[in-house]
Amino acid sequence: METLGILSLITILIAPYEQCKIDVIVSNTTESNVIYLTAGDNAIQKQIILNVTNLPHANQVSFKSDDYNVASFDNRQNNFILIENGFQRINIKINAERLGITKIRLLPSGENSNCEVGPPIKVKVKRPNAKKLELAFQITLGILIVFNNIGFGCKLKWKEIKEILKKPVAPIIGFLCQFLIMAPVSLLLTRMLKMSSYPSIGLVSIGCSPGGAGSNVFAVLLDASLELSIIMTTISTFTALGTTPFWLWALSRFIIDDGAKIEIPVVNVFTSLAAVIVPVLIGVVLTNFAVKISNVIEKYLKPFIVIIGLVFLSFGIYVYYYALQVATWREYLGVILLSSIGYILGTSAGFIFRQGRDKAITIGLETGFQNMALSLLMIQLTYDSPESDLAGVAPVIYMFAGALIPAAAVITRLLVKIYKEKKWPWIKKVDETTDI
Repeated sequence: METLGILSLITILIAPYEQCKIDVIVSNTTESNVIYLTAGDNAIQKQIILNVTNLPHANQVSFKSDDYNVASFDNRQNNFILIENGFQRINIKINAERLGITKIRLLPSGENSNCEVGPPIKVKVKRPNAKKLELAFQITLGILIVFNNIGFGCKLKWKEIKEILKKPVAPIIGFLCQFLIMAPVSLLLTRMLKMSSYPSIGLVSIGCSPGGAGSNVFAVLLDASLELSIIMTTISTFTALGTTPFWLWALSRFIIDDGAKIEIPVVNVFTSLAAVIVPVLIGVVLTNFAVKISNVIEKYLKPFIVIIGLVFLSFGIYVYYYALQVATWREYLGVILLSSIGYILGTSAGFIFRQGRDKAITIGLETGFQNMALSLLMIQLTYDSPESDLAGVAPVIYMFAGALIPAAAVITRLLVKIYKEKKWPWIKKVDETTDI
């Protein structure tokens, strides 16, 4: 008997140890172990199936969120008792705090703390549907920009356009600065700032985009070369049909983890071209055939630009406030550095190649200003929410923070002008045509 008992004990000791395991499965979901929620939803009930094997003892388990700023639980309703092996259905209540992607994990406790737990559940929190509001913002801004571009057409001087096209040194410098520098710099910044995948996609999409309409606006406000600005915006937008896909193809392997291919909205590229060229041509026609109307438009162009800026900031911040909530210091710093590098390098190149003050500033503006709307649209065509919204944070931040340097320059010039006119009133009489 003693021998039999010893043999039994030895058999138990040398028997293979079977690890306790708990697999976590989300029921009634279209995507494996992914829960979709909308920001602001509270106490959303989801059924979870736990497949338990080799449970040594009945014990408590609970769920933990990797990021409670995205998804959280009511701790009083987040503890469950596992009694036996097999399938066990439990209901958890999740609060969707804000836009984002996080994971929730099952945590065994007590004597079951060594249990092997299956992969965590991914929680994707979308932002509330704001498509109508975004559309209203885009239409309002689009109409204002069209009228603004008509004003640009009234202000253009065809003699200067001909001179620029005859010796296109400045457009070539701007083109090379924009399409040889900005895309690689955007990738370098994502690495330096250790940005995560989706914000990196957003910043690189900005760097790969053509020049934006903001450069035309600040060319007027800074008394730079509007003619060169219009020419460069047109060239960069048209050539973006080739340069943007090239850079996205070359750089996407460093920033995209899910194998997605960023789509180029060709129709919208041509729409951007038309939004610049057609209104400008209307302004040119007014200059030649309705001089009085043209003079009035040109006179009030700068105040109209200020109105556009106020509408853009107030309405835009309201519509895209979600991005300001989600953005980290990395996105803000990345956007500010990218645009600042563009302004400084472009302007420096203009002075190095002796293009003069007006053209050098314009080259800097064209290099630093990217087409934010185009980069945002590329992201929206490639990803669904919430991935598209997370990747779109950088372009949205760029919408507001990308113009800090030229805006500071405009304000500085205005303050200097006011100071000079107060200290030396005769300056205003000598040069009554001096603008901001």
